[in-house]
Amino acid sequence: MKFLKLFIDNYKSFQKPVEINLDITDADKNIVLIGGMNGAGKTAILEAINICLYGERKEKLYKAINRRELDKGNGNILFELHILLDDGDVLKVKRSWRCASHGLNKITSSDLEEKLVLVRNEQRLAISDQGGWQDFLEKTIPYGISQFFFFNGEKIEYMASDEDSEGRLKESIEALLGIERAKQLLRDLEELRKEQRKKRSDITDDDIKAKEIQLDSDRKKIEEWKKELSFLEKELNELNEKASDLETEFTKRFGISSFGSSGLKQDEIRLVQLNSRKAEIDKEIREFCTNILPFSLLSNKFFLVLDQIQKERQFRQAKHGLKAREELVDQLIEKLYQPDCVACNKPFDIKKKDYLQKEILSVFQENARQKEESSDVEPILNLSEMDERKIEAQLSNERGVVNLKELLNERESVIKEVQKLEGILKKTSVDNEDKDALRELQIQRDEIQQNIGRRKQEIRYLDERIAEKDAAISSMERELTTLYEKYTQDKGKVDIIVKIGSATKVLTEFIERLRVNKLEELRQHIFTMYRMLASKSDLIADIVIDPLTYRIKIIDKHGTSVNKQNLSAGEKEVFAISLLWGLAKTSKYKLPVIIDTPLARLDSLHRDAIVSKYFPEAGEQVVILSTDTEVDQNYYKRLEPHLSRVNKLLFDRYRELTTLEEGYFWGENNGR
Repeated sequence: MKFLKLFIDNYKSFQKPVEINLDITDADKNIVLIGGMNGAGKTAILEAINICLYGERKEKLYKAINRRELDKGNGNILFELHILLDDGDVLKVKRSWRCASHGLNKITSSDLEEKLVLVRNEQRLAISDQGGWQDFLEKTIPYGISQFFFFNGEKIEYMASDEDSEGRLKESIEALLGIERAKQLLRDLEELRKEQRKKRSDITDDDIKAKEIQLDSDRKKIEEWKKELSFLEKELNELNEKASDLETEFTKRFGISSFGSSGLKQDEIRLVQLNSRKAEIDKEIREFCTNILPFSLLSNKFFLVLDQIQKERQFRQAKHGLKAREELVDQLIEKLYQPDCVACNKPFDIKKKDYLQKEILSVFQENARQKEESSDVEPILNLSEMDERKIEAQLSNERGVVNLKELLNERESVIKEVQKLEGILKKTSVDNEDKDALRELQIQRDEIQQNIGRRKQEIRYLDERIAEKDAAISSMERELTTLYEKYTQDKGKVDIIVKIGSATKVLTEFIERLRVNKLEELRQHIFTMYRMLASKSDLIADIVIDPLTYRIKIIDKHGTSVNKQNLSAGEKEVFAISLLWGLAKTSKYKLPVIIDTPLARLDSLHRDAIVSKYFPEAGEQVVILSTDTEVDQNYYKRLEPHLSRVNKLLFDRYRELTTLEEGYFWGENNGR
């Protein structure tokens, strides 16, 4: 496929109709060079081709109408592109916007009415509506594919980055490599299977629909988790690299492993704790020898003293119980005779109170006297209750000697551990001036290790969830298969569904193999061009494409992934151009390559490589839109053997319009 001509009228600086001849007359001369200063209309040419093929919103197009023509009331815009198709036919695409009647009012975007006409070999295509024509264009030159052939600096910058949060780049790459077409066939087969299933009546549609919705949801969830898992694994690799670099720096500076040094501060703290405990043990031993040891020498006589204390306490309690008994008698009489006698229900005779109290009390006293006479206790200690408790506590310490032995054993153990720690600290001591640096590196190490631990935990959690969800999906797929088989007794329908299922399995496997093969082919093409163009190509060992996200990693000769954000602007552009070239080669599409200001960000080395090695090989038809500082006299001479046509855009600042003439910025007429 080749572009033959482009017409632009009333768009930006193209105030008057301009015809640009893009035809390639010689197969060996595949480049059309169009020069122009900044603002002359180079980018407008690239935009015009896209608008002619795919259309544009009225609001955006309205702002691009030539200002002078719009002020005159002329809002009519025209784009026309002549295309030589692969079968030899010529397709003319005419897309225009005309202003509806607006009277004396100023033209607005809502006044614009679009019209699309397709003419093939001078015959208007027999398509009934505008939508049908647009569908034909999309199938002939798919938008998602053409954007890898028509590009400018912004597209190159986007391709060089890893910013593809919505997955649009991945979708476009799959479309370009033919993977999307196979996936669409898979979706069509699924739709066909659903349609066949709807015609059966054995099982309700809601049963299967609910399962399918859940299955689709689970599959999407797994894809999300796999993307998240890929991101986490990437972060984990970066953290491990940081940890390795930090460990190398630590060992080089201090001569020990950072992990071996992590216990230095803990060892110092432990040493202080042990010395403190030794001092406490020494104090306890001294107190034992002063307070308890003398008593321990008479421990075989302690039981006599304790027995005497117990007997004297009982004697004292019995003696002091008389007053309590008198109070008890008073309470008893009051309870029995208030207000009347409990036994006879008669008022109480107050004269008998004293007599009754004496009789009851005499019984208690006689009982107490008999107990005292039966006891042979003779008070000899006469201690207070507090002194009794103190003596009992001291004399009852049966574990005194045992405690001393335990203290001595613990003291010996503490001394051994102190000596061991002092030896370790002496070997691993760090100068005072290096302690701050050591602590700083330890803090960095700890922070990285914590992040590594968190990432590993998150990865394990995701792995478990993916495994669980995979098992659930497998179970649900089996259930769905069972439902499909039972859904109808119509053998013909069942056969169709079974065949679709078999075809789906085969197609799924085909898509996976196609993806692997295409990505490997793409990798080889990108790597080949990148090695040709990059100024540091000897430092690059390989290129790896993630089969899940399609993100591309550059691997250096040490096997380490190169962070593309650390590349220079020129290196990024070389990488993007290599990617675009690889995509074009892998796709087998034969679209023209249109490049707007391709050399602006490059140094001389990269410019030399692209002019000499990329432009002549970029495609069968290459349209370069360049300033005089990009393709200068030197590069013009290099490109001259490959130039089929040379034109120059001239911008008239006074009339604010662009015209086209043959030739370039210098010399005699170089037009072809």
